[in-house]
Amino acid sequence: MTKTNSTISESERIYPYFPLQVVNTIEGTILVHRHQPWWAAINASAVGCVRQLAGRDGGGMRLRKITVSEESREEVSEKDVHTFAAQLNAAGLLAATPTVIPTPRADSLFLHLTEHCNLSCNHCCMDSGPDRHRALSIATVLRLVDEHIALGGHELVLSGGEPLTWPGLDALLERTHNTGITVRLLTNGTQLDEQRAHFIAARVDEVQISLDGTNAAMHDAIRGPGSFLGATTGARYLLAAGLPNTHLTFSAQISSALATVVESFLILAEQLGAGAVRFLPVRPSGRAADQGGLQGLSGPALADFFDRVHALKQQWRERLHISSGLSGLGLSNVPQPWCPVGKKLTVTAEGVVYPCALLMGNTFSLGNIHTQDLATILRGSAYQQVVEKIHRRIDHTPACLRCEWRAFCQGGCVGMALSNAGAINTPEGPCGCRRRWYTDAAARVIASGD
Repeated sequence: MTKTNSTISESERIYPYFPLQVVNTIEGTILVHRHQPWWAAINASAVGCVRQLAGRDGGGMRLRKITVSEESREEVSEKDVHTFAAQLNAAGLLAATPTVIPTPRADSLFLHLTEHCNLSCNHCCMDSGPDRHRALSIATVLRLVDEHIALGGHELVLSGGEPLTWPGLDALLERTHNTGITVRLLTNGTQLDEQRAHFIAARVDEVQISLDGTNAAMHDAIRGPGSFLGATTGARYLLAAGLPNTHLTFSAQISSALATVVESFLILAEQLGAGAVRFLPVRPSGRAADQGGLQGLSGPALADFFDRVHALKQQWRERLHISSGLSGLGLSNVPQPWCPVGKKLTVTAEGVVYPCALLMGNTFSLGNIHTQDLATILRGSAYQQVVEKIHRRIDHTPACLRCEWRAFCQGGCVGMALSNAGAINTPEGPCGCRRRWYTDAAARVIASGD
């Protein structure tokens, strides 16, 4: 029975807001929530109910099949509509939940220990090099790390410049050893010898080595003569010293040259013993902003790269963990929000604290560890305001307001949005990629019957 106008009015009184959108996949139809990362697979009868309930608009739910009757049909009765609406309401899917602003908590510290580096890579966003000597003092870093652990911090990321050139690294790793905090080291790998590799492998949870090509000619053109041999030899030293291969990652900047050899790069990473590969968009700052710096992909070329790598992730899932350069692609247990802004603080070699490694500008400065302790910075109004501003951005971004996947994507990486468009109230860029990937992922789950 087709629903009458009187029934529409009655339903709108009971359910005045319908926060769900219909999305078609190759395996069936799903409902997606506008404000929370919830979705549900539905049959044809349920589609008919949706049209009646939301005619004007028309997770825990990893896969919840909501059906109205055994018979698949689009014409539904008033009883069908109310039964279906009651199921949705009981599942919490009719709640008009607003964007959640979390209580800020810094779980991770990303430390730029020094601006000094033995290399002068032509894409370096920090403009590091052999002639740069600004660095955090050993005493300052040890104090800061102690504060971080005391405040409940779980992770420490050590970067630079080149952290292996910072004189306090061994003392820092001794301090963090056996504290339970996860330590990640980001390095070019060239400063590792057998002895240093043994020391680090026993005290670091993950090492990420920069590798920007499949051979010395490609890599050294970006990072300097001998750097390819140094990076690959350093990786071998770490594995020989006992670092599990699952704890070794190769990272690569997304350039036009790399885009032509992606599969070969994955093969090389596997042959060298890495357990993961991470592709990173080139940030147009530091030397990468110069005309002669490494030029990253953008626009359709970058979207094509993301699509290719996303397809390779499926093919390689039993061999390598691959990060395409886009984050927040999950369909289940999606954090609100997934963006680490405010949860992963960044500290520069000058001591300035920022809410993210991709948001290092005066607008986002939270304080300075030379004049404030970490607890004071975390209690400060600047920290609270920046976190709230960034996490409300999808409510002020027109493209996000119209998108059915907004609660999953959440506008994408705010740092990429700022780099690409110069403003945070914009999507990060490859919206088409994300829509396809979410829809395809939902179809795979439906097909699997999980």
